[in-house]
Amino acid sequence: TADDSKVEDEEEQEEDQEYSDKKAKKRKSSDNLKKKKEAIGNGPPTPPPLPEEFKKTIQEIGKGKNLSEEAEMKLVIQKGLFETDLAPGNNRLSIPFTRVRDHGFLTEEEARFLTTRDRNNKMKFKDVTIIEPSLRREKVKLSRWDMKKGNGKNTWSNYVINGKWRHIVERNRLEPGDVVQLWSFRIDQELHFALVKLPGNN
Repeated sequence: TADDSKVEDEEEQEEDQEYSDKKAKKRKSSDNLKKKKEAIGNGPPTPPPLPEEFKKTIQEIGKGKNLSEEAEMKLVIQKGLFETDLAPGNNRLSIPFTRVRDHGFLTEEEARFLTTRDRNNKMKFKDVTIIEPSLRREKVKLSRWDMKKGNGKNTWSNYVINGKWRHIVERNRLEPGDVVQLWSFRIDQELHFALVKLPGNN
């Protein structure tokens, strides 16, 4: 719901603020602290379509393979990046459930798989190829994280992209406040992602 989305967005802001405050204490820089406290925007209300250069790259990847009409392209999320999304120590892009625009980007089998655990009781993940803003391709991991809220009763759920995420951040010079889109598409029924950095975010 809209209320859930607002609450989850606020919680993501709070998580980022807590991280920023810790860094600010180390730096003791009031200017930086003020900057980190600025709200992160999530881009235009009407999301721009997938850029043509990404469509061409998808066609190249799918050449000679089973590429369905429009490759089943779905906009998963459009969001502003927080410091917590970019910190090397975190190494993850957070995708809050209530911010996901189309949960159909996963099949029922995939969604169920991400709720299961391996022999070491760790949540299972799915290896996925992602097209970076630079159009380079990289392998990342798609996971699901379920976290307890402050009341200890309700659960806050995120999808998470990690693995080599920090390398994508470095190569594409992603910064706090940048607005990105994450698109999903399928080739031979296999899930892929495209990460688009919208222009003019900072």
